[in-house]
Amino acid sequence: MAVSDEWSFTRSFLRRTHNREVNEYFRDIDPDFIGDNTTGRNATKRACLILPNESQNRALLKILTFRYVVQQVHLKPAVFGLPVTTFQEQVRYLPQIIIHYRERADIARANNRYPLRARYAVRYRGDVTSAADLALLENRIFQIFDTPTHYFDKGRFKFSYRDPEKGYSLVVAAAGEADAKDVINKMLDLNFDTPDWDNLTKSEYTEPLALLEGTVRVGGELHRIPKKRPSGRVYFQTAELSVWGMPKNKILYTNGSPRQNATFF
Repeated sequence: MAVSDEWSFTRSFLRRTHNREVNEYFRDIDPDFIGDNTTGRNATKRACLILPNESQNRALLKILTFRYVVQQVHLKPAVFGLPVTTFQEQVRYLPQIIIHYRERADIARANNRYPLRARYAVRYRGDVTSAADLALLENRIFQIFDTPTHYFDKGRFKFSYRDPEKGYSLVVAAAGEADAKDVINKMLDLNFDTPDWDNLTKSEYTEPLALLEGTVRVGGELHRIPKKRPSGRVYFQTAELSVWGMPKNKILYTNGSPRQNATFF
């Protein structure tokens, strides 16, 4: 069967874009080397590269292999948690807006670590009962966190903002006070509130850096010790809504996505 001109164009585009990302991920291997079975890493690279005569199905499989097999192993850490339904049997709570930040994947790979993350939540005092309510909330998140995309530098200083009367309890690990205040101000702005900086306290992680780095041996293999309060720049990624009685959170907005009605996670 003849290859269509449209698929030839698409394949050429994918080889320029997808293969560039694969070569960057495997940057320790010569980018002109296609890969073979001499090592597991060489074979893995070949399983992800789109070759000149690839069919559509094989190209799709290679894209999925890179995204959901290779990258997920290194970028998706294990999670300790409790099923939402079990938690909700024990605790009843007001609606919460949860804001997620994440370090760029290429920066994390260059530093040989999982992407740094940050997560902050506030009790939301607005209404969430109708689709129009969520559309207004989604637009507010867009305006606060993604025009332009908000980022801050994580670091060794811990800034705590607590206002029990309004239900705020935020702890921000930041490189400096300006970064922490910026995050806190944006979180409170979701409720049209402004911070009272008398509620802000600061502490520093004083343990020597030399004690925060190293490895531990388990079963004959060395594993890197997680750093305490690692430093790095994290960017707004996702906003979600948690409501008591709802088994899944709703994604309200994702960085760079077209604004539309909130969808299930």
